[in-house]
Amino acid sequence: MPVHEKSIAIRGAFISGDIDLEGCEITQSLKLVSCRIHGSLVGAGTRLGGIDLEGSILNSVDCSYSRFEGSVRLNGGFEAEGAVSFGDAEIGGRLNCTGGKFKNANGDALSCGSAKVGGDVLLDDGFEAEGAVSISNAKIKGDLICADCTFSNQRGFDRKELKVTADALSLSGGLASSFLSRISRRIYCDRRSRMSLR
Repeated sequence: MPVHEKSIAIRGAFISGDIDLEGCEITQSLKLVSCRIHGSLVGAGTRLGGIDLEGSILNSVDCSYSRFEGSVRLNGGFEAEGAVSFGDAEIGGRLNCTGGKFKNANGDALSCGSAKVGGDVLLDDGFEAEGAVSISNAKIKGDLICADCTFSNQRGFDRKELKVTADALSLSGGLASSFLSRISRRIYCDRRSRMSLR
């Protein structure tokens, strides 16, 4: 079946079960906008033009070891009830999590360890993470922006605190948070952001 030259786009669908794209190669972008997915997006080792899950609600996302020519959009009301992983992924454009809600209190809410991002990483404007956030060893060519965001961890430790790991993070642009010891050029952080760090 031929695929439209610009993208594969579905809006407002109810999808029962997992979406399994593991190992697929699709040159176009995949857009699942404002969809309710009663399952997970399994895309480990996938090659896509980009992915847009704006406003969609699903269980989890595994796009570790994947390659995206364009941007990844997990924004505008996106919600995941389990782990979202882009570990070791290559994203040619932005990783946009603006206003997204990532919930995995017993593990990683958002994992981008060792990822390469060609643009900005946006964790702002209502971004919420309940669980650990990892950007360790990531290489981000743009800015890392954390403004008007909430990080929390409800794992039942002695103190309810966030586990944000950013060891060996490489930033070409600016930094939007105080949880790293080395700051590249500029900081974007505002008083509405709430973080509890060890």
